[in-house]
Order: sequence, then structure tokens, then C-alpha cells
Amino acid sequence: MTATSRDSCSVTWAAVAPPANSLITGYVLLIDDGKGGDFRVAYDGNNNPSVLNNVIRNLEPQTNYRIMGYAVNKAGNGANSTEITCFTATIPGQPGTPRLISSSDTNIEVAWDPAYDDGGSPLKQY
Repeated sequence: MTATSRDSCSVTWAAVAPPANSLITGYVLLIDDGKGGDFRVAYDGNNNPSVLNNVIRNLEPQTNYRIMGYAVNKAGNGANSTEITCFTATIPGQPGTPRLISSSDTNIEVAWDPAYDDGGSPLKQY
């Protein structure tokens, strides 16, 4: 599960059931460069198995990132999870108050100032 802002992705995951006679010692979260390139470690929780979420910060706005992770135990790294994606943007701000430009029996023309904040992604329509 992910939540986004204009420059971060918040990721939450579920604890995994460890193999018999083994304890999960932590989780590692990986993120790509936002351009389909190599993955890097975004969170290294090797020694903290109780942490099941992380906010990856300082990302580029309007970018689609791939994220995956794996569990760790004393024997080593587990298999990679399924990839998820995170697009860095948030909801836009509120536009200005509509004002009447003209009206007739069949039409009303209004105008308003655009939203001050586009949420990190260009506004396509109102």
C-alpha cells in the first residue's frame, strides 16, 4: 500500500510468516530511480522487524517510481516482493471563487483564478 505527496511515497507492508525455526530480523525497501533504472536501498530495517512502514522522501515530483522489498533473517535475504508503483503528486489546491462574466437565457459564463497549488502535477481540467 502506498500514499503519495509531491516529493515522497509512504509505503506500508505486512509482516511475512518466516520459515520454520527462523525469525525475521527486518525488512529492506528498494526504489528505482524513477526512470526505469536500477533499484537502490530506500530503507534498511535489517535489525528492526517491528517497523512495517516507511516514507521515502526527496523524490522528484511528477515521477512514477517502482518499489519493492524483501524480508531478512539470519540466513540472508528473502525473495523480492511484487513491485508496486508510486506517482509523486497530491491533490491540487482549491481554485478561486467563481465569478459571473455574462449570462443569457441559455448560457452562463463564469471564470475563476486557477488553484495556487497544482499538487505536483499539471491540472488538466476543472
